Amino acid sequence: MPVRAPRYAAVLLAAATAATVTTAAIASTAHPSHVKTTRNCQPHAKGIGRNASAAQIVRTMRASIPDACGFTVTGELMGADFGIDGVALAGPTTFDGRGNAHVLYVTQGTVLDFYRVGGADYVRLYEYDAPTAVPDLNLRALWSEFGVSSRVVNKAGSTKWVRLTPAQQRAFNRSDMLGSLGTPSSLAAALADGTTATWKLSGTKVVDGIKCTAITDPAKNEQDFIETIYVNDKTGLPVTVRYAVRHGGTLATGFGHWSRTSAVTRPAQVVAG
Repeated sequence: MPVRAPRYAAVLLAAATAATVTTAAIASTAHPSHVKTTRNCQPHAKGIGRNASAAQIVRTMRASIPDACGFTVTGELMGADFGIDGVALAGPTTFDGRGNAHVLYVTQGTVLDFYRVGGADYVRLYEYDAPTAVPDLNLRALWSEFGVSSRVVNKAGSTKWVRLTPAQQRAFNRSDMLGSLGTPSSLAAALADGTTATWKLSGTKVVDGIKCTAITDPAKNEQDFIETIYVNDKTGLPVTVRYAVRHGGTLATGFGHWSRTSAVTRPAQVVAG
C-alpha cells in the first residue's frame, strides 16, 4: 500500500479535505462479493454472548461486518493492516448491501475518490491543496501506474472520474491503492488483526447510547498507540474505534448507518479510460 501522510497531519488533512470535496460522491457506498446484492438485503448480525472472551468478540465482529448490508466509516484507521501511518479518510467511506462502494481517503497529499458500481471502477485523483488544479507530474505518474494515458488524464483533469477498463482495473487492484478498504470483509479482517491481534477485554461502556463491550489491543514494541474497539453487545458490530496515541492524545474512527446506507450510483462526470 502507498506510504501514508504522517498520522497527526493526516487527521488535519482529512478534516480539511472533507470541506473541499464538492461532489455528491461523499454520500455513497461498498461491500464484498458474497454479501447479498438485492434491494432486500437482510443483515445477519450476531450479538455478543454474556461471557464472551475478547477473541470470541473479535471473531463475531469480523463475521458480522460483511453481512451487515451496508455501513459508513469516518475518521482514521490505524493498525498493522492499514500501513505505517494509517489511513486518513477524507469523508465517509461507505459500503452498501448491493455490491457497490465509495472510498475516499488522503495519501501523501493526494485524494483518492473511488467508486465501484455494478462491477465498474471509477477513479478520481486530485491534490488535497488544489482539488481543481491540472494534474501535476506526481498525479500523472500515479495514473500511469495502472495504464491510464496522458490523453485521458488531460480530459479528466482533477474534477472527473475515469472509468477504468478491465485491464486498468486489474492494474489498479495490483497497485493496492484500496488496500484494506476494498471490501467490508477486508476491512473487517484488518480491524480484527489489530496490531498483532492480542486483544483483551477492557470493560463496558455506553457509546452514542449503545451498550458496548470494549476490547483493547495494547501497544507493541515501537508502536505508539493503543487501540480499543467498542463493540455493540446486541449486534457484534463496531461502534467506535479509539486510538490512544502516546504523544498526540486520542484519535477515533466511527462506524454507523448499519443496514441503512443509500445505494451508490456512478458519479455524474465520467471519462472513459
